[in-house]
Amino acid sequence: MRYLPNQKKTTHERVVSEASRMFRERGYRGTGVGAVMKAGGMTAGGFYAHFSSKESLFLESLSMAFRDFRKRLRAGARRRSASPDELIRDYFDAQIEDPGAGCPIPALAADAARSSSAVRKTFERELQETAAALAARLVDARDESGGTALALLALGAGGVLLSRAVENREFANSILEACRRRAT
Repeated sequence: MRYLPNQKKTTHERVVSEASRMFRERGYRGTGVGAVMKAGGMTAGGFYAHFSSKESLFLESLSMAFRDFRKRLRAGARRRSASPDELIRDYFDAQIEDPGAGCPIPALAADAARSSSAVRKTFERELQETAAALAARLVDARDESGGTALALLALGAGGVLLSRAVENREFANSILEACRRRAT
């Protein structure tokens, strides 16, 4: 059977995209290679033709998740600068609707913390780039150190993480509202 010249690359990107979504929804340990490959339209047997290990897939999907999130931040930056309160509201709105497409920080920080040095370094680099993208969107551009942006990311990610961890939706909403009030 003949394959198109870019088919392997296209398939690889599709699998990484599916893994990125699934890792954000289910976590690293909660997502099996077989499920990722099936979602990418392949059998589990084809995994090693694309990746040396599950960790190598995680590294690529982690970078993709952060890049996708930064694209949304930059799209917002073209529209207008925003106050910390507006940014945190935008952040929460994007997270609650579709966790698989949301920010990788609340979904994957704990997995990254328990992973290899390579994963932690990738997470750190991507987090720094994301904080810089968020800082560029802030109304007060004097925050050159990025401290406000990092604090907003930490506040937002923590709020989302806690709100997802509780059963009572009313309590979950009160967590998010408390974070919104602190962002002002």
